[in-house]
Amino acid sequence: MHRLVKEQLRNVKIADLGEWDDNTSHFLIRKYVPAALTIGHRYIIRLTDSVLSGKGMPDGSDWNGGSIPNSRFYSCTVVRTVGRMADIIGCPCRADGAACPSLPEWSGWIPEDGTDIIRELQ
Repeated sequence: MHRLVKEQLRNVKIADLGEWDDNTSHFLIRKYVPAALTIGHRYIIRLTDSVLSGKGMPDGSDWNGGSIPNSRFYSCTVVRTVGRMADIIGCPCRADGAACPSLPEWSGWIPEDGTDIIRELQ
């Protein structure tokens, strides 16, 4: 990928550079669908790399006092929302929803922009 194109794509919050294939020069940009997390509902969610690294918070702020999620996938309940941030309590799981008992429960704030809803649980 050309250096200037890659630099510009890094500035776009919606693009995911993980889908670039150097061998075929194909780049997949998924349609952006904002998360719609509702208070009191349960979801299986996938967190983006920026959230897992702790750098996905708005304005670089630290909403969780240094605590970052310890898993990419969570089975969680939304406790409250403020703007585009959601406070969750969740158990780490696999993408299919199977629990990961070796990892502890995590609670904290996540940006909705850094969250993909896999499915809503009943």
